[in-house]
Amino acid sequence: FQSMIDSEEEHLVVDDEYERPRRAMRAPAQRSMSGGGRGGGGETDGGGSTVVSLSVSVAALKQSPKCASESTETSPWRLSVQRQHNADEILIELERNRELKSSGWSIEASVDFRIVNHRNPSITMKQILDHNFHPLSLSVSSIIDTYPNMITAENGFVKDDKILFEAQIVVKKVEGIRSISSSSLDFSSPSEILDVALVVEGGAKVYAGSQFLSTYSPYFRALFYDEMREKKEMKMDGIRREELVELLEVIYPVERPITNKNVEGLLKLAGRFEMKTVLNASEQFLISSSSVTPSARLLLADRYRLAQLQSVCLSMLDSKVAIKSVRDSNEYEKLSEKTKEALFDRMMEIV
Repeated sequence: FQSMIDSEEEHLVVDDEYERPRRAMRAPAQRSMSGGGRGGGGETDGGGSTVVSLSVSVAALKQSPKCASESTETSPWRLSVQRQHNADEILIELERNRELKSSGWSIEASVDFRIVNHRNPSITMKQILDHNFHPLSLSVSSIIDTYPNMITAENGFVKDDKILFEAQIVVKKVEGIRSISSSSLDFSSPSEILDVALVVEGGAKVYAGSQFLSTYSPYFRALFYDEMREKKEMKMDGIRREELVELLEVIYPVERPITNKNVEGLLKLAGRFEMKTVLNASEQFLISSSSVTPSARLLLADRYRLAQLQSVCLSMLDSKVAIKSVRDSNEYEKLSEKTKEALFDRMMEIV
């Protein structure tokens, strides 16, 4: 192995509105080791952009030593924040997940760490670091000096008792991985085709196309063309950014598959937004999936009124043992009385 030290170039943004020292954020040097050869997968030019968000309550940040987001099939990145011994310092870390077992990959990227200011985006605290991610250097971090009484609601950094941390990853070059994202669209910033901002939990914004959403959803069609014709920003209560991006990547032509992990979130949003195409696709996925338990499928069929899925699930329960396994499951108590009656009727048919 050849020893190397990744260069991390700091581009510090200091806001004029506050008088504070120039060291608003600082990044510790990352030491890593790199393998001499590269394995299959080829090389792909970068250019893609991803935003990872983490909304943390002020109380949780004070009490818990570390708060973190979870890497998902949508985003293999994990963002964490940790209060330091000095109460005014917070460590922000971005980590690539460890699922890739190969040693022959690398991702050269620019990472924009920021604490979002909800009142005035122009004074958002931020720092940009260049980093080369690879198996022996999976993370990059920065320490934010928040200073006494800086992170407050009065200053715009706290909203609904929560602080929003973000890391925007701009990929410059990829080696050893065919694609690090299935999406060719960047839902984190507006464009000619992404003309409306959907504001989700924590104040994060997801940009989408109003015409495209209206094609798939009567819910959005009514909002865009009747109730909110002139509005370019809409609040989406009770929706996490990751869930909404999953939905957009399913309906936009970016080949995002439906999986065991994202199917329930898709059903929830597709039901809320009346997206029949996504509801039908999710139902067909569950019908054909052998890795989702019968009790879990019955609960989803019950919760989202998927009659075809419920019928298939009941027909597959062809023994007393199979029905008993559903009754003994954690999902059983969450079923509606109608579905429990259907299970009882199925038991009577078998007997």
